[in-house]
Amino acid sequence: MKLIVNSDDFGLTPGVNLGIIDALKRGILRSTTAMMNMPAIEMAAELAKANPDLGVGIHLVLTAGKPLLNTHKTIVDENGNFLKNSVLFRKQDVDVEEVYAEYEAQMERYIALFGHKPTHIDGHHHTHRLPQTVEATKRLAQKYGMKYVREVDSDVSFVHDFYGPNTNFDQFKKVLDARLDQEYVELMCHVALIDVDLIQCSTYNFDRVHELETLIGSQAKEYIAEHKIELVNFSSY
Repeated sequence: MKLIVNSDDFGLTPGVNLGIIDALKRGILRSTTAMMNMPAIEMAAELAKANPDLGVGIHLVLTAGKPLLNTHKTIVDENGNFLKNSVLFRKQDVDVEEVYAEYEAQMERYIALFGHKPTHIDGHHHTHRLPQTVEATKRLAQKYGMKYVREVDSDVSFVHDFYGPNTNFDQFKKVLDARLDQEYVELMCHVALIDVDLIQCSTYNFDRVHELETLIGSQAKEYIAEHKIELVNFSSY
C-alpha cells in the first residue's frame, strides 16, 4: 500500500500550519491542501518552501470566509461572504461559471504563492463534488493537468472517518486494516496546534490535537513499518 496522509486546511491559522509541519517532521503526514482565501496562507507557502518533502494540493473553498473575486451573486451572502455549507448544499441556482471563475482565481493564487501547480485537488466541506459544482471542478482539473481530485473519478481509496473525538490509534488501525489490499489510500485528517484564531473560526478545534497526537505517535509508526506501508504524497500518484 501507498498511504497518503493528507491534512486539510493549510493556511487557515498559524496553529494549523505549525501542526501540519509538526506532523510532517515527527509523524507520518506527507501531504496537505491549502486554502487560498485564508489569513495564514502566506505563512503556509513559506513553510512549504522550507519543507519540500511536504506535498501541497489545493483545498478549494466555497463555504468559508470571503471569495477572492468580488463579482459573485449566487455563491455569496448579502455581506459578500461565502454561503454556509448547509445553505450551499441545498441551493439549486448556483452559477457554475461563478464557481469556475472563483476556482480559477484560487488556483492562480496558489501558483503565484507556492511557485508551482498543486499536487492535487480537494475541497473544503467536500463542496468541490456537489452536483452544482463538480462540472467546474472537472474543468479546473483538466485545464491545470491535475491527476487526482478527491472522490471525483478516482481509484484512490479515500478514508473520511478519521475525524472527531475518536481519532485514536484504534480508529487509525481500523480504517487502514480494512484497506490493506488497496494500492493507494488517502487518509484525510485535520491536524493543528490550537491557537485563538482556530477557536474563533472553527468548531472543529481540540479534536485536531488528538489527530496530531495519533499521527506522531509510536503506535502509528510501528503499524506503518509492520505492514510495509509506503508513505507518499500525490506527486507520486
